[in-house]
Amino acid sequence: MKKRIVFSALMLLSGLLCLSPLNASAGSPRLVDLGNGICKDLETGLMWQKRKSHKFYTEEEAQKYVKSLRFGGYSDWRLPTKKERWDLLHVFLLNKQGNCILKSLGLPYWTTNTDKGTMPMRFEIACYCRDDQVMSYAHYGFVRAVRRDTPEKKRRV
Repeated sequence: MKKRIVFSALMLLSGLLCLSPLNASAGSPRLVDLGNGICKDLETGLMWQKRKSHKFYTEEEAQKYVKSLRFGGYSDWRLPTKKERWDLLHVFLLNKQGNCILKSLGLPYWTTNTDKGTMPMRFEIACYCRDDQVMSYAHYGFVRAVRRDTPEKKRRV
């Protein structure tokens, strides 16, 4: 019985320690809703499409989708990299999304620069304190397009 109480107390303490980075880094938001269906990451300069595509796509369909996307006054949308997708997930885990609401982050989305090329990937983080990362691959996925907001890439539609 005593061991169970000590174990429970240690588990509670480790849980609190796991959450402390989340609370400590809340600070100012990184994402800003631009009001045109786009959320901008103030740290990276990436602009994310708020709404995912309405259906699952094959890779060919996903590439066509982003190439033909004319959204928010921009035409240089693309599929995000694995690193960019992880970073976006971390923004939400750290509660730094500000007024941006990006629903369904845990679904499979088309992602470039994976260890298997361009694939739909589903990301999860089981415990932020250990940075347990869970990835699963699919054959079809949604698209949430991204673009970098830089002066040389401001191609208006």
